[in-house]
Amino acid sequence: MSLYYVYARYHPTIPTDPPTILRYLITCASRDHANAFYRHLLARMRFSRVSAQFWAYDPVDPAFGMQQTLDDSTLPDDIRRGIMISRLPEPDTTTGWVQAPVQAGRDWISGRTYFIRNVRQPDVYWYHPGCGDERILASRWQKTKFFIRMSDADEGETGTVLIKSDKIRVTTASGEGKGMVVRRGDEGRVVVVKPSAKEVATAVGDFTFGELAGAFGTDWEGGEGEAPGVGVPCECVTWGDRAEMHLDDWELC
Repeated sequence: MSLYYVYARYHPTIPTDPPTILRYLITCASRDHANAFYRHLLARMRFSRVSAQFWAYDPVDPAFGMQQTLDDSTLPDDIRRGIMISRLPEPDTTTGWVQAPVQAGRDWISGRTYFIRNVRQPDVYWYHPGCGDERILASRWQKTKFFIRMSDADEGETGTVLIKSDKIRVTTASGEGKGMVVRRGDEGRVVVVKPSAKEVATAVGDFTFGELAGAFGTDWEGGEGEAPGVGVPCECVTWGDRAEMHLDDWELC
């Protein structure tokens, strides 16, 4: 994953006269570092998210500004090590605006729908064929939309930026099997869908958002049956233990 950049601008609730102009470029080791930094300091900095790479802030304590965030004793070291903060100068005729690379992509927000695709092969998507087949397949031709929600979020709650440690519940949001919960299968480590989330115990249906990076792969298998896609070899999405192996990286899109 390449470096990830965020613009942050001071935007006070009560404007000052003359206005206080503070703009920063936050260089992050990854998008995951940026989102973890955002979530950890959300309340204290009163961040508002204009877009994934453009934030505004209005700290609760005016003495605790953007440059003080890395000195916060509560900030985990694994986040701190992946963040650099630079104050941007005011533009003039010689320097112009400092411009950082933009990464295309939606924000990863709990309570919304996404496709799930392979990072290395972005034309490969998770697909649930339905027709009695419980398996999640890896497909270059078809894809299923999934509803992603934090496991402990209230029904209908949305707006929280997802970070790797979040437990998430994934359910199908399109196709014949709409409303089925994605879970780790018991046989052959194949990822499958089961009845609605209300009928499946939390322990078997949920995994962490970070597990999309490295805990799921694919494998070819055949099957028996008359349903489409069941009696022919298919590339199935599988799961594994990241402590033992690194499988594929997947992302929401």
